[in-house]
Amino acid sequence: MSFTMRKLGPAGNTAGNNLLTKHIRRIKVGCFMIAAVFLAGISATTAEAASGIKIYNYTTAKTTTYTGIRPKVTYNGTSIGSSSTPGILVNGIALVPYDDIFKSSKIGAECTYNEKKNTVTIKKNGTTIVMTVGSKKATRNGSAVTLPVAPVKLKYVASGKTKVLVPSRYVAEAVGLGYTWNSKTSVISIKKDTLTLAYNGGAKFEYAGTKGKVTVDGEEVELGSMPGIITNNTAMLQAEAVFSDSEIAADYSYNKTTKKVTLKKDDKTLVMTIGSKKASLNNKTVQLDAAPILVTNYEDNVTYVMVPGSATATSLGYQYKWNSSAKTSVITSKKSGTGSSSGDSEPELGGDSKVIIETGTVINEWLGNEALYQKSSGVHVLDAQGSYAAGSIDSVARDIDNVKMNSETYKISATQPFGNVTSESSGNRITLTAENISCVDQSYQIYGISGSLVNTITTAGNGQGTGSTIVLETISSDYEYDLRLSEDRRLLYVTVYTNALVKATAGINTAGDYLTLEGLSPLKVNLQEQENLITLELPGTVNSLGEIGAAVNGMQFMNYISISSANNKTQIIISLTGEYVYYFMENGGSYTISFQSEASGSGNTGGSGMEGIPTVADPNAYEIVIPRPEGITAEMVSHEDFYLSKYFVIRILGDYGDFYNANIIENSSNQVKNVTVSVKNNITEIKVSTSVIQGYELAWDSENIYVNVGNPGEVYDNIVVLDPGHGGAAPGAQYYGTNEKDINFKILYTIGKQYFESDPSTLKVYYTRTADYDIPLNDRAAFAKQVGADLFVSLHANALKGSSASGTEVYYSKKNNSANSAGLNSQTLASRLQNNLVSSLGTANRGVKSADFVVIYKNTVPAVLIELGFMSNKAEHDRLTDEAFQTEAAETIYETLLQVFAEYPS
Repeated sequence: MSFTMRKLGPAGNTAGNNLLTKHIRRIKVGCFMIAAVFLAGISATTAEAASGIKIYNYTTAKTTTYTGIRPKVTYNGTSIGSSSTPGILVNGIALVPYDDIFKSSKIGAECTYNEKKNTVTIKKNGTTIVMTVGSKKATRNGSAVTLPVAPVKLKYVASGKTKVLVPSRYVAEAVGLGYTWNSKTSVISIKKDTLTLAYNGGAKFEYAGTKGKVTVDGEEVELGSMPGIITNNTAMLQAEAVFSDSEIAADYSYNKTTKKVTLKKDDKTLVMTIGSKKASLNNKTVQLDAAPILVTNYEDNVTYVMVPGSATATSLGYQYKWNSSAKTSVITSKKSGTGSSSGDSEPELGGDSKVIIETGTVINEWLGNEALYQKSSGVHVLDAQGSYAAGSIDSVARDIDNVKMNSETYKISATQPFGNVTSESSGNRITLTAENISCVDQSYQIYGISGSLVNTITTAGNGQGTGSTIVLETISSDYEYDLRLSEDRRLLYVTVYTNALVKATAGINTAGDYLTLEGLSPLKVNLQEQENLITLELPGTVNSLGEIGAAVNGMQFMNYISISSANNKTQIIISLTGEYVYYFMENGGSYTISFQSEASGSGNTGGSGMEGIPTVADPNAYEIVIPRPEGITAEMVSHEDFYLSKYFVIRILGDYGDFYNANIIENSSNQVKNVTVSVKNNITEIKVSTSVIQGYELAWDSENIYVNVGNPGEVYDNIVVLDPGHGGAAPGAQYYGTNEKDINFKILYTIGKQYFESDPSTLKVYYTRTADYDIPLNDRAAFAKQVGADLFVSLHANALKGSSASGTEVYYSKKNNSANSAGLNSQTLASRLQNNLVSSLGTANRGVKSADFVVIYKNTVPAVLIELGFMSNKAEHDRLTDEAFQTEAAETIYETLLQVFAEYPS
């Protein structure tokens, strides 16, 4: 269905006036008919057929001769594909054989074709696309999407080869590859937009973040194949290339044994250590933004010493500024009288550097309906498939068969198929040129139609009767657009897109509360602050989430979020409580606002109920005494240990704010910094902040709740550090669309905490990480001593490329195999875990092995590293990602630890 815009008749034309009252203009376009159809001639058609290729289409069951453009494909500058099975253009969209281009080339995607279902599955870089031959409907990571054109199954008659062709741009960009189309040469250029890196000798991963440049006093520094990279919101730069080989000309040295990086410039000597934020500047300890790292770049197989750009530059007496639009670290000589930095530097990811990039615990998540919005295909040029006769524009229409909330489509009808169509955009104008289609000069007023993105459409002939220019004047300059043609090429569709809010996530991470908004493209956000309210306005952005008003329970500061639409903008209102500071960060299409306490840190989001609080024996033996409100039962009390942030909370169901204003909580511990009481969502929260990580246990009598606070080893009998391997920018092994870090974390923390945190009096567990972030290996090992642990267990998944290896193996280090006071050593702990895991899981027994992995050989307690199974083995990968298997693994580790402590009491 469509409403056609035609030229209005005389004033007395009732039909025309009726259409105006509906805000739909029907306009007849008077265009010249160029009576030159015969010029195409039979000879031209014959020539096209002679130079074409015969193909059999399995969907239509017809053999035809394709005479259109056969796009060539390059990957990182090298030709890929086969000339005997070339790609084709359909409605201006290039389709290419999936196996030749994405599977067998150096792109190396994992591709499968299911002949029975007629589906193609392509996996790469954590993205899985499933497409069906003959259908535009597809899925991307399980979510429904619409392809620009349907895949086709063709047989190339000359070669006898059968291929399934898929839309090349969509697939390439969906799996994180760069894509450009050169209409002059008909070449598709696909480029790898990621870097294959490894940090500090760890596993390879694909880095898809910012690739930064560096300038020193206006001169760009030659970085070769290792650009600046972003870790934890900090630009990491090559120590030697940036600070020694450049105009800075500092003396540089790196000691591989001590892992110390030394830079000397004039009277300043900066000494940094790989993996440590602590550094020395002229023999005085300083704190860095991020720890230096060794980065192996597999693009050139070179390992680089990377240091935090801002801290290093300012320490050597230079000014540092991050230019987010140019993605450049700008280093300049300090002028006399200036401070240690430029003062207006932008954070490396846009926004505030105190925003932590980690999911933590998601409290609420709202997803847009993908059927309601769409994203531009990016097609701005439609190439002719052969020669076409001259024709003229017949009509211009608003296409309401293709209506999405963030887009409008206009179709331009011609008397003959469109040949080459090119376009360009500037400001509020989209200009199209059709080479073989002419028309009269005409302007169509569109403005006033509800929700319109386009003000006017103007057509103009080229004066020679052989072509036309079509101009769409948009209401806003913030838009995207694309072009496509109908199958007979007589309808030219122009779609104009505005931005859409497609996802909102509220959660808690180690920094505090956060709200992340995701758009189809970068969001423009206007922030307004009132007492206890933050309003975010997104101009020119439609709301695909629907009208939302929701309480967010279990958060420290945010208590209510509303999302609504009005006047071509989306508005988010956040209601807050308590004392907080907020920071924001922009990263691509996402915008995150983070609400934090003045001293935010890392935290554990797990929690424990108070099933049977023990009765106090000696009230004087407890450091904290909390008056007990009347009527409180054990079921109404819970507690949660945020040890990584050095605090714990006790929660009592009900509003007892006034009670604790009248009844003082007593504290006699030197390690307790403060005790605060707050009420949120009818829950009273008593927060105990400590100067160092402390253990705690609760007891009560009829009048008080008592809290024993002390070093963990003094409070708990059995302490274990659990280490989910990798995290954050270090994904570990990557196979079949799965990151090793996610398997490790899900088993030990997401699933495992139901066991490990069930009874601290029996087994107290400290996790090295409680969300998706990376931790230096040395810090993981040192954490065991920090919390007074008895044992250390690190979980990993194995991999061996090109091998069918399978099974479980547990490692210990001979350099850390001394027996503890209970007579337990690392080898014995490894043997118990190995035997129990193999027995419970049914995996192949690869035995106990020794190796000097940092987390076990630099440890101070019996320590092991479990390699649970091989991700590189497809069958074992499927087991490792199966939740039932993961649950069995977590429970087995838990039960084994209990057995070990029973036999070797600490």
